[in-house]
Amino acid sequence: MQYSVVVLPIVTVLIATMQARFRPGEKFAACLVAASEITAEIYKYRTRALDYDEANFRKEGNAANAARQLFTATVSEKYANALVSEVSKGGALRMKGPTNLSLNDEEDTMKLDEAVLSHMRNKLLDNCPRKRKPPTPKLVYETEETPSSQGIGHCRSICSNVEYFFTCCGVLPRPSSCFCRLPGVKRAEQSVAKAAEKVLEEARTAFDDDDDDEEDKPSDRYDDMVTSFSLEDYVDYRTRPMAHHFENVAPKLSKVLQLLELLAILSTSSAAILGIFRLPDWVALPIAISTFFSALIAYFNLYQRTAVCNAAVKDLHGLLTKWEGLSLVNRRTRQMKAEAVDITESSYIAVIIAKCGGLGSSKSNDDGDDGDEEDGKKGGGDGGEAPAPAHAPSWNACPKCGYDGSGGGGTVGQQMMGNAAIATAAVGGSSRVASNGISAAVATVP
Repeated sequence: MQYSVVVLPIVTVLIATMQARFRPGEKFAACLVAASEITAEIYKYRTRALDYDEANFRKEGNAANAARQLFTATVSEKYANALVSEVSKGGALRMKGPTNLSLNDEEDTMKLDEAVLSHMRNKLLDNCPRKRKPPTPKLVYETEETPSSQGIGHCRSICSNVEYFFTCCGVLPRPSSCFCRLPGVKRAEQSVAKAAEKVLEEARTAFDDDDDDEEDKPSDRYDDMVTSFSLEDYVDYRTRPMAHHFENVAPKLSKVLQLLELLAILSTSSAAILGIFRLPDWVALPIAISTFFSALIAYFNLYQRTAVCNAAVKDLHGLLTKWEGLSLVNRRTRQMKAEAVDITESSYIAVIIAKCGGLGSSKSNDDGDDGDEEDGKKGGGDGGEAPAPAHAPSWNACPKCGYDGSGGGGTVGQQMMGNAAIATAAVGGSSRVASNGISAAVATVP
């Protein structure tokens, strides 16, 4: 106890100093939020929804080109903001080679596609389950008869029919016994069994080919993470797996939160019990343990993460319920596409921000400091413009609840954190623009 009183403060100060100096949490949050925002923009662009709806660019003539310009500008801005954030202060991103790959080279394109698929499944989607093509079921002859036994059965059935014919005619009393004694009958029976087995194998092969053709039809809708797809594919390969993932995450967060709260309560109660038994020297230990559990809850932001995850489950379930009740025509409207993509991506971003504890931001802290100084000047009555309304969320604001870490409120309608201006330079090729954006996301997360 005497040494612990001296060692614990030293260790605590050392850890706090290292955390303040290297800022690992802020760097992780900046990279994760930026990668998640780029992922959301990629799905918006692939579905041509919200800001990337080609109907918004009809006045500009080439709607597809204008949508590509907006997408590249937005992704570039988010990637640049991640680089100038906490990552640039004493750290650097570890590039894994996406800048050295050329989309004009077929081999490099295959490498990039494999890296994108692996990265999306393992990191950006947070191990979110994907719909896959079901494996072809194998025929197992455990309880059924084998092909050879089936052929022998057919042969014996023929013999029994011949036996019945001869018996009815009165020609032979028991022809089956006579046939079975003949040496050629056994060879004929084996040859018939082999022929029957061959016929069954050919029929089974043809049947499997038909099944493979039928199974290959829905495989054309598999999400390759690059090309554009319809709203039906978006719901099947993005919304439903995400809802399933949040359904599994929310109970786990709730159990961890309840367990830590229970341990903190028991530790505090044990301190009172030690005081009753006149053991004041040991009272500090359960108090320290209780403080440790409370600090874990605050550090991992379990309260907000649980609330936001439950809200995401509620929103996604409501979206899927509405989706199942719509007709095929109503599902393909622009309003439904915008609503489905907005709810799904907003829920995803909200959960990521809650996971980071509000540390991640799409904008650098330097810009935020400059904004605070400008707000101070405006609020000082120097004749500047009026301050922003209280309900306008900041760049740090949670898109679901509007919480920005400063105690201010926000509106649910402002669900995404800022929009970028349209770029002036055109980018050629539409099928690989999303791949360029994903490569930026691959380089964003260390």
